[in-house]
Amino acid sequence: MRILMVSMNSIHFRRWTSQLENSGHEVFWFDALGAEGVIKELPWVTQKSDWRLRLKKGRYLIKKLGFIKKLNERNISKAFEDYVKEIKPDVVHCFAFQISIIPILDVIKRYRNIKWVGSSWGSDVYYFKELGISRDQFYESVKHLNYMFTDCKRDARILRECGFEGVHLGVFPGNGGIDFNLPFDNLKRPDERNRIFIKAYDDEIARGEVVAKAIFELPTSMFADYVLVFLGASEDSIAHIKAAHTTKLKMEIYPRNEPIKNSQILELLSDSYLYIGNSLSDGIPNLLLEAMGNGAFPIQSNPGGVTSEIIEDEKNGLLIKDSLDVEEIKSLLTKALSDHSMIENCFENNIKEIRSRCNRKNLKRKIEEAYIQMV
Repeated sequence: MRILMVSMNSIHFRRWTSQLENSGHEVFWFDALGAEGVIKELPWVTQKSDWRLRLKKGRYLIKKLGFIKKLNERNISKAFEDYVKEIKPDVVHCFAFQISIIPILDVIKRYRNIKWVGSSWGSDVYYFKELGISRDQFYESVKHLNYMFTDCKRDARILRECGFEGVHLGVFPGNGGIDFNLPFDNLKRPDERNRIFIKAYDDEIARGEVVAKAIFELPTSMFADYVLVFLGASEDSIAHIKAAHTTKLKMEIYPRNEPIKNSQILELLSDSYLYIGNSLSDGIPNLLLEAMGNGAFPIQSNPGGVTSEIIEDEKNGLLIKDSLDVEEIKSLLTKALSDHSMIENCFENNIKEIRSRCNRKNLKRKIEEAYIQMV
């Protein structure tokens, strides 16, 4: 089967696609952003990336001249349709509505002999209006898809409510599964861990700075035994974090514009007592799954009830009800840092449950079987 992937170049896309290596399918990739370069990690995938600019020479000068820049940029729909005609795929798999489905909807509607597959990522179903997708656009795109993968049950339900009549292929981590390379017996127990891991992203959806504010308003003594790890902090967040550094808290800051390897993130999580993620919208965050599978106790926001698919409040984690409420997050941090028995009691079950559900090796066969359904 000839499978055409449509996506931006992201780690989640690369890891999902790598699950199809040696599956017997012929796999192609169309970069939804038309950026330069190839994905070196996927040398077995035929790649179409640098399609956006008609003229390559003098591109930096062209960028400064707005009207010329517009004329020089190819339309994604036209470029994509040309590629479809060239390779004649059996299946087209699009990752995320905003980036890869809505922009090529006219092509999807014209080529009904092709099987069209979507993957919902993070907020593109639950938060589509806030992401700039109109109701009409979303409903129209949903009804023209034949299959869907989702990263949570909530999105599968919303898609049905919005008119999706195709086949839901199942709930999978957005990255196709996680490599839990550190054996369970080698993981540190909670009382041996000395880090608190904060997903510090702060944008139109993420609210890492609210967590940072809550931490800095609590007594410094609460964190005396821990190193605070801020992953993905923006420049503004870093400035605020550094301003609070006078409290003498021990910190490690990993800026969002300087990404670190996934293996390093897993290493940090395996040494973390707590993991904290906070946002106005999300699916099931891959980082949450990685944290729980490596023994970090989760404190996580619950937009649309999505996180409660994984976390039972005050049993195997703590749910943030209001992502903007500093006082609530302070209360949850205080509880987690004082109730050691709660964390110890769920440690083993959390690890085993997530590793059973999200193990990359186990999911490879299930993902391959899902594509076979499309033949």
